[in-house]
Amino acid sequence: SGAKGYEVRYSKNSNMSSATKKTTKSTSLSVSKLSKGKKYYIQVYAYAGSGSSKTYSVASTKKSVKTK
Repeated sequence: SGAKGYEVRYSKNSNMSSATKKTTKSTSLSVSKLSKGKKYYIQVYAYAGSGSSKTYSVASTKKSVKTK
């Protein structure tokens, strides 16, 4: 079966240290309260299962974006 949801991780550090994690069941996610004019690195993981039995996919390719 397919993914039950997605975990989006974003950080100002390219090594993803101190990454913030957000989960969604949708294939899109809006994030607010980011610092203006800063570069963020983003990775996405699909997951199946729930609670302590979640299993995660391999991470997506890391992308960088700069806020306006």
